[in-house]
Amino acid sequence: MYEPIRVSGWQQLAEELLETLGDEVRDQGVPTWVRVFDDDDEESGFAVDASSEPQALLGWTAPPECVAVGVVATGRLRVDPSAAGGWSGDGRSFGDVYQDLAQIEGSRIRMCCVVGRSGDVGWHLEGPHGVRGTSAPEAGRLLDCLKRCLGLATPPPPEPAAELHAAAWIASVLEAAMESPRPLTWSDVTRLHPLARLLAGDLGGPTGGEDAEDGVEGDVEKPDELADLIRIAANAWSWPEIRAQAAGGNLEGLVDARTAAWMDDGMFARWLLSLVPPVEQLIGAVRAYLVPSAAARLENAVAPGV
Repeated sequence: MYEPIRVSGWQQLAEELLETLGDEVRDQGVPTWVRVFDDDDEESGFAVDASSEPQALLGWTAPPECVAVGVVATGRLRVDPSAAGGWSGDGRSFGDVYQDLAQIEGSRIRMCCVVGRSGDVGWHLEGPHGVRGTSAPEAGRLLDCLKRCLGLATPPPPEPAAELHAAAWIASVLEAAMESPRPLTWSDVTRLHPLARLLAGDLGGPTGGEDAEDGVEGDVEKPDELADLIRIAANAWSWPEIRAQAAGGNLEGLVDARTAAWMDDGMFARWLLSLVPPVEQLIGAVRAYLVPSAAARLENAVAPGV
């Protein structure tokens, strides 16, 4: 436990913790997680327990006597003009220092985030040239973790579960295509869809003949019906259902069962989506490995709105 800290609220506590622990965190190069307790011996004081274990709070549930949790960390500056109200520098407004911020984007910063049981957030960021930020982020993996420690809900999933299905499908297609001696056809692509694997078969399957555009056999099933089937399958596997599967131990390679059960759907979705490249990026990477009509059909099948 550190010496009691006397503050008037979570914002001031974030500033005090950054002042107290910021240099240590910078020198160690790893975040410091903090648990905050009421100090019965000090009026308006808090006792702080700190840990530098990489994932000290992941999966941890705060006992009733813990009134807040937080993290002190370092990072790189990323400028968001829409958050103008929360920035200042040497007494100047955001507008006055925006050009300076743009020039130092990517510079090292240090920050502290504290979340209380009420859900109130204290946030303080310090960068070069006196740059400071006090507007707390609305979502993110660190903030999600702090909220779940206190049993608080995180924001809803940023994307439907179909985004994860699509990314997993295209990643499988890309892996297979890079090992194939020829461009993959639409029939090849459909066999790699999670639903086809679940059914141990092919989605629709070729009906024979030759694709006039690509000069390859097969690939003449009804693409619109197949795309609809893929969308239905994606919508059937929702985030709650995927998280339940993970909590049962079926996604141990991505998240362990205990942590998945501790998360809520919003945190779980952001966690998994952060582990896969965006669908648009995957489509761009796989296009060169497919026959043209297969690439077009794949892009249509995972189009926005699945």
